[in-house]
Amino acid sequence: MAGLALDQASGTTEGATNLLQENIETMGAISMAIVQKLRPFALAAGKTEMAAAIDFSKSDFGHGKQVDALNKAKIVLGNARQYQPEMADYELKVEECDALEAAINGVAMLSGNRDAIIGARKTATDGIPELIKKLRSSLEILDDLVPALITNAKFVQTYKNNRRIIDR
Repeated sequence: MAGLALDQASGTTEGATNLLQENIETMGAISMAIVQKLRPFALAAGKTEMAAAIDFSKSDFGHGKQVDALNKAKIVLGNARQYQPEMADYELKVEECDALEAAINGVAMLSGNRDAIIGARKTATDGIPELIKKLRSSLEILDDLVPALITNAKFVQTYKNNRRIIDR
């Protein structure tokens, strides 16, 4: 999956976005199944903070930013792992928590690498003006050295024509 994220970030595939969307939908479906067990547990146990923290609807996982959906799913997973032993009556199984964790990792892997690559590209392109400045400085030194060190008049004239050196 990591390879697909790299390919998507480079713009070379058409299927990585569909795979990411499928993983987000899977993560949302698993999260909602767990929320439907956690919410009644929280309300019955008087855990109002937990009930408020996991008060998500299905659209909370499928719409908006991927990072928001990931964070919401992580909140659900954290609460599910914490209270799973107490939730025997609500039939929350360890396998459901494991499935949600795998879905979260799948979405994070597909979206996280793309963001890192975009950041690396920005860093690389941010340095271009400084590199151009260094190149120009080297060429200016060379512009002065060519006529001073080269005795072949035709070569010097060709160099000046190609560099368009005026009034030197």
